[in-house]
Amino acid sequence: MKKKLAMLLTAAMLVGSLAACGSSDNGSSATGSASATDSTKTDAAATEVSTEGKQLTVQIGPDPETIDPALNSAVDGGNMLLHSFECLLTVDQDGKIAPGQAETWEVSEDGLTWTFHLRDGLKWSDGSDLTADDFVYSWKRVCDPVVAAPYAETVLGMVKGFDEAQAGDLDALAVSAPDAKTFVVELSNPCPYFESLAAFATLSPVQQATVEANGDAWATAAETYISNGPFNITEWVPGSHIIMSKNPYYWNADAIKLGSIKFVLMEDSNAAYTAFQSGDVLFIKSVPTQEIPSLQGNPEFHVDPILGTYYLSMNLEDPAFADVNVRKALSLAIDRDYVANTLMQGTYSPAYNLVGEGWVDTDGSSFGAVPISSEGQQGLYANGYDVQIAQYVANRLGLKLEIYAMEWDSLIPAVNSGAIDAIVAGMSPTAERSEQLDFTDTYYESNLVVIIRK
Repeated sequence: MKKKLAMLLTAAMLVGSLAACGSSDNGSSATGSASATDSTKTDAAATEVSTEGKQLTVQIGPDPETIDPALNSAVDGGNMLLHSFECLLTVDQDGKIAPGQAETWEVSEDGLTWTFHLRDGLKWSDGSDLTADDFVYSWKRVCDPVVAAPYAETVLGMVKGFDEAQAGDLDALAVSAPDAKTFVVELSNPCPYFESLAAFATLSPVQQATVEANGDAWATAAETYISNGPFNITEWVPGSHIIMSKNPYYWNADAIKLGSIKFVLMEDSNAAYTAFQSGDVLFIKSVPTQEIPSLQGNPEFHVDPILGTYYLSMNLEDPAFADVNVRKALSLAIDRDYVANTLMQGTYSPAYNLVGEGWVDTDGSSFGAVPISSEGQQGLYANGYDVQIAQYVANRLGLKLEIYAMEWDSLIPAVNSGAIDAIVAGMSPTAERSEQLDFTDTYYESNLVVIIRK
C-alpha cells in the first residue's frame, strides 16, 4: 500500500510540473507509474496530496551530451530544456500552441511578418531583465556557422537572410527588436507551421553576457547555466544527478508547485528498475524488456508514447553499401514485427517508413494537402500550387474539394461528361482545347529546359 500511494503522489507531482511548463511529456517510452488519469480511478486518488515544495526524482539516462538549446538534438537533453527554458510560444498538454514568453502575437496578411509581444517583467534565473534583444541574439546565434546548430536550417531556414547568416553575416537575419517587449521576424516565404517553430527548444533565449563570458562551458555547470524557464539548475554532479529548483523569477512562478526535480543520471535500465523498486527513483525512463510481461495490467506501470524512428545509417562511400541492391537486401532481412512484438514486447511499432504514425502532418494535411478520392488511392494525398489554387476556389464557392488522380487523356472527357467539375493542372490553352474548355487566366508560368552534360 505504501508503494502504491507513493506512485500516485508522483503522478500528481509530475502533472503539476508539466502543466506549469506548458509542455507535453514525450521524453520517455515507459515509466513505472500510473498516469494521472488512471490514478483518479482509485480511492487513494480522491485524497488530495500537496506537492508544494516537494522534490520529484526522475531517471533520465546518462549525462546529457549538451543542454545548450542551440546544440541539443537528443531526447534527454530536450526534456531538460523544456523545464529550464521557455520559448516565445509553448505547447500545452493538449498539444496546442500557447503563449510562452510572448503573451500575444500576430502575423501580417501576406504571412511574412510575425510580431511577438513579450510579457511584462520577464527575468532570467539570475534576476536580470530579459528583453526582445535577447531573442535577437539567440536566434542569430543559432545561425552562426561557428556554433553549428544542428537544427538551424529546420527552424530558421524560412527567415529572410538565413543563407547570408549561415555564411557568417549574422546581421542579415531578419529578426529585430523595435523595443524591449517587441520581437519581429520577417520570412522569405510563408510558413504555416511557424508558430510551432517559435515553441521549439532550439529557439530558446540564452543570456548573451553569460555565453560570451564562458564560451561553450556556460552550459556545463550550475553556476553558469542561466535560464528563463520554470526551473533552473542549482546542483550538477556529473555521473550522478542534476537538480533543478523552482525558479522564483519565472513569470508564472506561483503556478509551480514542485520545489525541485532531481534528474538521476542512470543509463542502465536494470539499475533504474531496481532504483524504482526501492523507492530511490519515482519515475524511470524505461524498464527492462524482460520485465514487461509481468508488468502488463499493473496500475503502477504505464507505457508513455515517444515519437521517434530507429534506423540503420550506411556509409555510401563504402563499396559494400554503394550498391542499392545490397541496401535493399539488408532492409528485407530485418524482421520488424519480431523486433517490435517479441524483443520489445509490443511496446514498439514496426517501422516500414522513416516517418511513423503520431508525427504532426505525416500525411501533409496540416499544410494544405488534400486526400485523393480516386478508387485504390485511399490514404494518399495531393499538394502543390495546383491543389492550393483548387482549394482556394472551392472555399470561395463554399464547396468541398475532392481530388481525383486521372490519366491525362481522360481529363477533358471527364469535364465534358460532368464526372469532374474542373481541371487544375499544367494544361496549355491551345486553340483546339479552347473549343471544348473554358480556361482561366494564367496563374503560373514555367520554362522547360533540357540539361545536358558538358
